[in-house]
Amino acid sequence: MEKTFSKHTVAKTHYVPYATDGAKENSGGSTAIMIMGAILATIFAASTAYSGMKAGLTVAAGIPGSIIGSGMVGVFAKKKGIFGKNLLQGMSSGGESIASGMIYVLPAIIIIGGKVNFFAGIAVGALAVLFAVGVASLVENYLLVEENGKLMYPESTAISEALDASEAGGDSLKHMGIGFGIGGIITLLTTQVFGCVNSVMTFVGNSSYRWKISTEVNPMLAGIGFVVG
Repeated sequence: MEKTFSKHTVAKTHYVPYATDGAKENSGGSTAIMIMGAILATIFAASTAYSGMKAGLTVAAGIPGSIIGSGMVGVFAKKKGIFGKNLLQGMSSGGESIASGMIYVLPAIIIIGGKVNFFAGIAVGALAVLFAVGVASLVENYLLVEENGKLMYPESTAISEALDASEAGGDSLKHMGIGFGIGGIITLLTTQVFGCVNSVMTFVGNSSYRWKISTEVNPMLAGIGFVVG
């Protein structure tokens, strides 16, 4: 059985799943995992709703969810394995994804004259989750198995590397923690949170016609590029 989620697995043409039929006893699901996953999902959903409504940008929860989840599993969970960590990052991503859809869809419905109450909003979120899970189940075999080695999935590759490093421990885990800490400090100091440092570079031209281009220095995107590249 292949014991890695890393990019070396992605490069192979033959799909080898990490979890086999004989690994059900190590599935990682437990009451502690569900509680921690619900907490992380709520936190990332709230942060996504705040940043999305304020700046129009959402928070990608998969990578921080995998790193924070790995630490929480090591401290609070009885079953300490990569399966529980993977569940936590999945629930973190789920909370962020639901919030991303809600903050853009529901205001649009209100703007066009529709009326949405609390229960209608809950129903929209629940139906969106069921729809997403159903569609994903239809294309899962094609995208993950048949297209293995062709589609790289940069963010998923970074998540798998983080989970892999948490299992390996040693220098990999230390470097992951250092990088997460540095990235967190940079994010806190930039315009995304406290606004002490400007992380957006803007270029303006007026020669023949007026144009403006802005780009943001994002430590998370830089880390993804380093892992995938």
